[in-house]
Amino acid sequence: MDLLKKDTYKDEDWRLFIDSSKRSIKGVLLHNTNSYAPIPIAHSTVMKEEYNNVKMLLNKVKYASHKWLICGDLKIISMILGQQSGFTKEPCFLCLWNSRDRANHYVKKDWPERE
Repeated sequence: MDLLKKDTYKDEDWRLFIDSSKRSIKGVLLHNTNSYAPIPIAHSTVMKEEYNNVKMLLNKVKYASHKWLICGDLKIISMILGQQSGFTKEPCFLCLWNSRDRANHYVKKDWPERE
């Protein structure tokens, strides 16, 4: 962040994007208005998508001092929020009311919970 022009970097103008796969994890800073190019700040081809690795990534990029908004896929966000690891049948409230009834999807208001 020291290499950016003076008054260019403000914590609230950037968000941290975390992406992971089975073999790698990476962190990229994205500007909210896309005025600046994405800045890769963390990358590892050895670390897997596990809670301890995400925790280490956040510590190494000094997330506690910057407090960026975090964006990522559902699995990363679930790990950060402390939801159960592994396969979760319904990881968020939206999945409780997921339906394959395409004709009534936007019409019907009250859906029964899945069993």
